[in-house]
Amino acid sequence: KELITPTYCQPVDADGVGNCPLPDCCKNQPTVVGPEACAIGDLPSISFKGNTSTLTSDTKAMLATVASKLKASANCNISITGYPAASKASQALCSKRTQAIKQYLMEKEGISSDRISTNCEIGGGDANTIDIKSINK
Repeated sequence: KELITPTYCQPVDADGVGNCPLPDCCKNQPTVVGPEACAIGDLPSISFKGNTSTLTSDTKAMLATVASKLKASANCNISITGYPAASKASQALCSKRTQAIKQYLMEKEGISSDRISTNCEIGGGDANTIDIKSINK
């Protein structure tokens, strides 16, 4: 029988992770950093009343805040998500609402359309609420 003697430094363990110390030539290498994470904080949820997709003055003020955060953070995009019921009428209303918000941000606030995605997730939340969330580019 042959015995294997464990050593302090194994090039790679069972998980594929090495535990040997770095050689001197590699200790002072610059760290490569990926793109900066989007950190614009919490964004508002927009509530609609009844079967309307009209933006109120309060909603427009909230969207102006969203736009200013986006303008200050070029590495951020947003998703606008509604939560319709399973009926076609509810889904159509959700689409109108998310598009109204997107159009306002593009036309009145100057946000590029490629920074805004819209989505309607059936049953994901309140049918009269539209959530705005930040996402990394």
